[in-house]
This record gives sequence, structure tokens and C-alpha cells, in this order.
Amino acid sequence: MRLIGLTGGIACGKSTVSNFLSDEGYVVVDLDKIVQNLQRPGTRTTMLLARAFPDTFIKGTLDREKLGARVFRDANERRKLNAIMRKPIALALLRKISWHWCLGTPVLILDAPLLYETKLDKLCAWVVVIATSEKKQIERIVKRDKILIEDARRRIHAQMPLSIKCKHARFVIHNSADSFFALKADVNRLLLPRLQKHVILLAPWRLNSLPGLLVVFMLLFFSSLVF
Repeated sequence: MRLIGLTGGIACGKSTVSNFLSDEGYVVVDLDKIVQNLQRPGTRTTMLLARAFPDTFIKGTLDREKLGARVFRDANERRKLNAIMRKPIALALLRKISWHWCLGTPVLILDAPLLYETKLDKLCAWVVVIATSEKKQIERIVKRDKILIEDARRRIHAQMPLSIKCKHARFVIHNSADSFFALKADVNRLLLPRLQKHVILLAPWRLNSLPGLLVVFMLLFFSSLVF
């Protein structure tokens, strides 16, 4: 199985590319969705967050926008959030990857906004970064989230500089045109042929491993005890 990293800066179009790949039949593990699942009401992770950030909860439900605004403003709060989320995210991701390894999934796309920050790029065969200019990021964030320019700039600077991500990536797709069709054309031209090559090469080696499945079931059992 080839694990391919997909990342980018905020408001660069990574989620759009992720949806393209999913529509093409590739399996995508979306780290944002894993986080949302962990932060459902009643989970152990949510209970820990409620103790650490009580003012971001409304009737037992986490207000993700309020928490996001808080941690983007304060690096110490961001570190506190990361300390709570790191272990449950790692375990949930391990279960996902192990499950697809056992199923014989030839290519698994890891969609992670903080791929480099969390060192998950070390697990990937290679990484593709979706990028754009900071000016375009600010325009999109202000329009999408209805926030001030300074707040948008603060969110961008809370992440690793996009230039560093691009430097370490195997492929960079620049999404500056605000055109759905232009972005899809770039994905079709630059990314899909390389992914298809992995599918063809790995297809003869697909294994549905009974020992591997047993490992996954054990992971599911023990991680359910943790949460």
C-alpha cells in the first residue's frame, strides 16, 4: 500500500482536491473528519476538552469555531489543544491505515492540513501540496469566514509557512485562479497519472491478510477502551 500525503495552506483548495480524488475512486483518510468524530458530544476526548476549554462549550457541545478562534490567537492555547488531541488522533489514524492495509487498498490518500507540523509526512511515500499566494488566501478566508483581514492573516501565520511545505513536497499544485475547472485540470494532468501508476504496480500484491485483520480487530478493541 502507498500512503500519499495531501496538504496545503488554509484556503488553498486542498479539500476540493481531496473531493476530486474521492470522486475518482481513491480512498481518502480525512484528518479533519477524524478530529470532528473525536470531538462529538460524550467522547473521552470531548470531556478532556471541556475541562481545558470550558467556555467553548454550549450545552455539552463543542463550538469548534470559538475554539478555533481562541487557539489561533494564542500559541499557548494551541499547544494545550495539541497535547489533548495528539494521542486520540494517532490511534484513530492507526486504525484507519491498518484497516486499509488489510483490505489491500493499493493507494491511500492522507488528507491532513498539518501533515508536516505533525510529522505525518514521514509515513508517506510522497506528498502533494496545494498552494496559492497569501493575498489570495486572505481574500478567500475573509469571504468564507466573514472575519477581519488581520484575523485571516493570523490564521495563516499560525501554520507552517507554505513556502516550506512546497519545498519539501514531491508535487505542488498552484490554485490561484479561483477556477474549479482549472484546478481539476491540473489534478488530472499532474496527479492522477502518478496515482494510477501506483494502482497498476501494486494491484498484483493485494493481500487480505487474516493475521493483519486480527491485529486491526485488537487495535479497535484496545483503542475503544482508551476512549
